[in-house]
Amino acid sequence: MKGTMKKRQIAVIAEYRNGVLTPGTLETLSFARELESLLSLETKVIITGSSIKHLAYDIAGMTGMDVIGIEGENLKLYNCEAYLAALEKPIEELDPAYICTPHSAMGYDLAPRLALRLQASCITAVEKIGKKEKSVIFSRSQWNGKIILEMAPVAKRVVITVLPG
Repeated sequence: MKGTMKKRQIAVIAEYRNGVLTPGTLETLSFARELESLLSLETKVIITGSSIKHLAYDIAGMTGMDVIGIEGENLKLYNCEAYLAALEKPIEELDPAYICTPHSAMGYDLAPRLALRLQASCITAVEKIGKKEKSVIFSRSQWNGKIILEMAPVAKRVVITVLPG
């Protein structure tokens, strides 16, 4: 009897301020949809914090995506170590190929540390996504937009911050 292979996924780490999803989160969800269509993957959303049930329902209602809520009083305010500890088990269980978060103060702080913990690649400030042959290409600008870098990660897992706009 053959074992079933678990389908790889995209995980989006949602961010909110004062009980409202940030615009960067909405853009990151849109980015994940684009990545979904390129690779035929499914997106799951992870939101951490305190009293986040309504936000989880809002995301699920807006997007139709499954949402994992991780609540705890120690997650009320962003703390990288607390967030890393809270995210570790759900990410292990999901085994996503891509983990996306907004390119914000939180995302920029969390993404490289999460990548290190997961032994993943990390690409920050991604502006565009595309596909060349069989590779997904992530683009970001460098030196005030004078150079556009195109990256095709080869790692099993990639942590990405999505630049707003």
